[in-house]
Amino acid sequence: MSTIFGQAKRPSRLHRRSRNIAEFTRVLIVCEGASTEPNYFRELCREIGLAASVVEVVGEECDSAPISVYNYATNQLKEDGSFDEIYCVFDRDTHETFDTALHSIRSHPSKKLRSIVSYPCFEYWVLLHFNYTRASLPSVGKRSCGKRMLDLLLTEWPGYKKGAKNVYLELARQDLTDIAIDRAARARADADATGDPDPSTEIDRLVLRLRQLSTEFLAISR
Repeated sequence: MSTIFGQAKRPSRLHRRSRNIAEFTRVLIVCEGASTEPNYFRELCREIGLAASVVEVVGEECDSAPISVYNYATNQLKEDGSFDEIYCVFDRDTHETFDTALHSIRSHPSKKLRSIVSYPCFEYWVLLHFNYTRASLPSVGKRSCGKRMLDLLLTEWPGYKKGAKNVYLELARQDLTDIAIDRAARARADADATGDPDPSTEIDRLVLRLRQLSTEFLAISR
């Protein structure tokens, strides 16, 4: 330990805090959507105090196909070793590469790579803020299962628009997030029991993880 005028110089609290922040968990969230999901997670991170240097959210950088999300995530895994957790967020809907992407993520040798999927789509997660349902909505004519879920959501929240900003903020303002978290866990339990994942979602798991990171990050930032 260095000394000044014979007295030991201790590392400053600011130096210790900066080092801890630099070593904090880094997260990458790769979304299939160009705006809906990225907007949601960016708003969430800002609201709970997670800086972009801690959680990076991308969407328009990759194509909407699940396999494109996987490919982008694995490329980032190779190019930037500083990410500790990489989440691939995509929908089942009618995507042809869904099963391939999901299998590729789950069988990948890196434990950093994780999937966050919704059946049939992200809008089911939003719907759970208002109502619980496990009724499946298969495609009918030109209305895909995802579009039919959007139709159902609009009956509960007529003002909702895909790609809109402030979706997270509006739902949080109404204190609906914790309700949706409980309902998402309930839906997955029922999906496991019945063997039918449609509809269900894992978005709540990522929301809870980000909340946990926020608590840890704010504690070392003080």
